[in-house]
Amino acid sequence: MKKGMQGLLLVLLVAVVFTGCKNNEVPEESISESMEPSEETTSEDKMLTVFGEIDQDELVEKLKPSIVRVEADATDESGTAITLGGSGVVIDITDSYIDIVTASHVVEQTAKPMVCFYGGSTAYGSVLAYGKYNDVAFIRVAVTDVPEGVMETIKEAYIADNNAYSELIAGENVYMLGSSVRVAEDVVEGTIKEKDVFVALFQNDMLVCDGAVTDGMSGGGTFDAKGKLIGILVGTNDVDAVNVAITDAMAEYRSISY
Repeated sequence: MKKGMQGLLLVLLVAVVFTGCKNNEVPEESISESMEPSEETTSEDKMLTVFGEIDQDELVEKLKPSIVRVEADATDESGTAITLGGSGVVIDITDSYIDIVTASHVVEQTAKPMVCFYGGSTAYGSVLAYGKYNDVAFIRVAVTDVPEGVMETIKEAYIADNNAYSELIAGENVYMLGSSVRVAEDVVEGTIKEKDVFVALFQNDMLVCDGAVTDGMSGGGTFDAKGKLIGILVGTNDVDAVNVAITDAMAEYRSISY
């Protein structure tokens, strides 16, 4: 996680203390991209979301299966073996592979990060590509490399398209999810502060949200009140959470030749 000009804020764990992957409750239902909401609310404490009519707590639980933890073996300046920890979001699941987006600085020291999935299983993946214009990277995990049952516990995020992103306004509620220690354990509620503002540290227009994110949430996801992924957490500006807009991240993803 980048913070101001002080560099990257990454969780540094000694490699021999490999505690990031923990069991979590298995989700009950899957994400349906066909369930597009038609109204903002339908009854008290309920909202129409991409998962149907649910309350805020239920929405957060529905988002968790798309969140992962990413761990990368590395060495510090003294040559000591460490583990760099961050977060990621599942953006594509096929019969052959699972693709994940994270922050590029989470995996910059390794080509084979370990992915800890919701539900407790782990598998090694490969860094598929780094973003050319944004602080994002993409990890691919072969389905043949994941333990039995993983495909039933994880879901790909419902991704906001260009139209949905353009309709976002300042003040809207968002949910920022990450895995600083355990998968999807970090949940920060906030609001959109600025949707497209130039951030000098990243030399790019970014999505800035009001919310106190913590170390290790880099690569995690920011979701709108309907459950759509709108940003990838990459740092802070000392106060707010700074995201690569999901529209920019997906443009990078679609540009990959594979």
